[in-house]
Amino acid sequence: MTIKKEEFGSSNVHGLDDASSKGDVSEEQWQAWSAGRHVKTETFKLKFGTDKFTGELTIAYFWNELGTSFYGRSLQYKITKGAGQSGGNKANVYFFFESADSWGSDSPDAMWQDGEWHNYSRIGSVPVKADKKVRLYIRFIFDSPGSDPKVEENYWLTFSNEK
Repeated sequence: MTIKKEEFGSSNVHGLDDASSKGDVSEEQWQAWSAGRHVKTETFKLKFGTDKFTGELTIAYFWNELGTSFYGRSLQYKITKGAGQSGGNKANVYFFFESADSWGSDSPDAMWQDGEWHNYSRIGSVPVKADKKVRLYIRFIFDSPGSDPKVEENYWLTFSNEK
């Protein structure tokens, strides 16, 4: 899947730079923009088969005051092999945010499958459609002998003006 990036020239009435045209957001920008905002953190768990592989990804996100811009980041991931499963540490984690535009991050072919949490920080931003919803898509490709199994899921995040 190709992530399409388009230029959005709108200015932000709340004093936040328009990161949507850039897609990527720096750590410094995240810290500045998230200050004083309600940042929600959720862990999403995807399973492949019964007791085969499990992938977990923790995401933090927030919206601007009007719900017209969405800022999200990954924090950590964990991949666990089920009993009797073999495979190395060349798994992949991919996620993207999509609304009026898309931003995504594809990991290197080197993600650990040791059942431990690993830091994984990728930060992005997208402008939001009038329905105030953002689609979060997550895909894990697990490393195993032969063909690598994958699991993918879509989640819908809806704007809430929580303080």
